[in-house]
Amino acid sequence: MRAALVAALLILPLPGMPAAPAAEALLQRLAARDFAVLGAELARVRADSGPDADVAAWRTFHAFALPAARTEEVEAWLESAPASYDAHLAAALHYRGLGWYARGTAYGHKTTPARYAEARAHFTNAMSLAQSSLALAPRPILSQALMLDVARHLAGAEDGADIYATALAAEPRSLLLRAHRLEALQPKWGGSFDAMDELLREAGEAGLPPADLAALDALRLAYMAAHEEDQGKDREGIALAERSLAARESAYGHVLRGRMLRKLGNENDAQTAFERAVQLDPSDRYALNNLAQGLRLRGQRELALEAYKRAALAGNDWSANEVGQLLLRGHAGFPRKPREAFDWFTLGARIGNADAMYNLGECYREGDCGADIKRDYAQALHWYRRADSYGGELGSLGLAAMLWDGLGVERDDGEAVRLWLRTVRSEDEQVRRVSRLNLAHLVDLRRGVPALVQASDHPEWALGMLVAMALPSLIALLLALRDGALTVRRRAREPEARRVIGPRGIFWLIAWAWPALAGVALWIAYALGLLPDFRIAPALFVPLAAPSLMILFAIAVGEWKVVADAKRLRFGSVGMPQAVPWAEIASAAQEGNRIRLVTRAKQVHVLYTWPFGKAVWDEIAARLGLPA
Repeated sequence: MRAALVAALLILPLPGMPAAPAAEALLQRLAARDFAVLGAELARVRADSGPDADVAAWRTFHAFALPAARTEEVEAWLESAPASYDAHLAAALHYRGLGWYARGTAYGHKTTPARYAEARAHFTNAMSLAQSSLALAPRPILSQALMLDVARHLAGAEDGADIYATALAAEPRSLLLRAHRLEALQPKWGGSFDAMDELLREAGEAGLPPADLAALDALRLAYMAAHEEDQGKDREGIALAERSLAARESAYGHVLRGRMLRKLGNENDAQTAFERAVQLDPSDRYALNNLAQGLRLRGQRELALEAYKRAALAGNDWSANEVGQLLLRGHAGFPRKPREAFDWFTLGARIGNADAMYNLGECYREGDCGADIKRDYAQALHWYRRADSYGGELGSLGLAAMLWDGLGVERDDGEAVRLWLRTVRSEDEQVRRVSRLNLAHLVDLRRGVPALVQASDHPEWALGMLVAMALPSLIALLLALRDGALTVRRRAREPEARRVIGPRGIFWLIAWAWPALAGVALWIAYALGLLPDFRIAPALFVPLAAPSLMILFAIAVGEWKVVADAKRLRFGSVGMPQAVPWAEIASAAQEGNRIRLVTRAKQVHVLYTWPFGKAVWDEIAARLGLPA
């Protein structure tokens, strides 16, 4: 696999640029630890004074930011030549590349703190090495350009202003410095288009050649096109990209235009744009990735696979994982090569792709990615955890499954459920579906309920909800016992045996079960991602449980009412009557807030009449012909 990583990585010069050593040759020197020859070649590149020599040198050193450059080899070169400017610059570019891979391309709100922390550590290391290199060369312009890039990642556009001013004072007509500063002035980095316009005006006053001014203007227009694309204004972005290409043709301009054309459904013109971008820069990872997608749509599988591989080798993490996916199972007519797929997953994981990390975890968990890749739960857990820390939702699912089952790790139901509760809110329908299926484990009340309480963002609120669910049901049970409502029918042997005339069983059932059902519904809503925060649940529980609370109140205070007709005396509670036939009543007597009824079968019934005692007694007395 290592030989493949340095193959086909040619950084070709743009028209008018002096030829530079191919990335392949430089990385082979690095791998062989032939540091003396490597340093001599790079020194010759830096010594060139031809047109665009600084830009050519920058592109040459960029080889050390590619995935094929190994950190241990870069560090070995730095250790063997501590006073070498080239070793310091190469190491600084290498760590900047690692910072790129750690940061990823996702929007800030979708980037995890772990990724930010790792990226910042790499960028800080790169800045330190670049600053150390300033004293090692009489003209450290490449280091200053690198510092401008790294400052943008560490603190935004303003932090690089002092670096730019210092560097420009020594190199007042530098195209390279202005190009890097222009990139930092994009609105997404805290700059503005007005600041870009001011930079171009200053460049004209500094006497830059017309070709350099055209290159800067093309870059400014390309950044404006990228901004329009981010805003969803693809047609406006295409117009700006075409103006950029008219000022000076570039791979970046063609990639921008091709992406937006593809979004608008113009696949043929988009593919032509990507083909031209690859012609201009065969190592452009974005151009190669987009070209591969177009080739795949056209059914050109072999060419698509080769383009994906080249994009991955140039640092496109998505392409690395895609190659692995295609080769793992032999999808859509691609060859099945699980062992090679494992190598591409490894490359994708090294350059920050969370899905590739997950796929590595799957390979180790199942042990089906080649004869020499055995099942290893510890490695699977490592890669699942890393994918999860990088924001990979598939990694979160894999980690949750191992925590729930206790594979290679102590079982942790709460953490597993917490991960499922997070992924069930995913924007990916497949991830949501798998998460909901896994949350079916909560049906196991012995493990599910404690795990759900542990996993909620606010365990104290979760415990309060459980108490709130249980309390009304407990009160209903106690009132039922008090009033004898749990006895459906009991024949009395003793004359004084009594049965309370209370509400029908449906009322007790509602009072007992409704709060629990309402609480369970809220738990399910939270588990399915319908409630963004569990603290909303208690506020919703009160109105949902209101019918039960009203019934409990009515039962507790004895608010009964009487409705009489010619045949039956109906004793009703909140609309659900109990009936005692008039003919069966032998006598009645009022006892405080109760009415004591005795049937001909010597059964005694007690009716609690508060607060309608007199009205109830008057009705009964009138029916039985008793004195009021």
